[in-house]
Amino acid sequence: MEKLSLNDLQDRNDWEEAVIVFTAGSRGYKEMYPEPERSYKISSGNKFFIRGLSSTSLYGDRLDGKDNMVELTQYIYSGALSEDYCYITK
Repeated sequence: MEKLSLNDLQDRNDWEEAVIVFTAGSRGYKEMYPEPERSYKISSGNKFFIRGLSSTSLYGDRLDGKDNMVELTQYIYSGALSEDYCYITK
């Protein structure tokens, strides 16, 4: 598994699905959480990855299945969540 950043994913066009993992110490996580609880499946079809759009929304589904279609952009831009790494799944 190649660890990438969100910027790396923006620069590539050879993927459809990826997972973003947030750091366990992010402000949004008061305690340490296992990786599936802080990992979200994302799609290359998110506006975040389409250049030239004024909207940069990024939605994801938590890997443990407890939260779907979470708007991650608001948490990332506010600093509530910090990206640890991403990896491509498809």
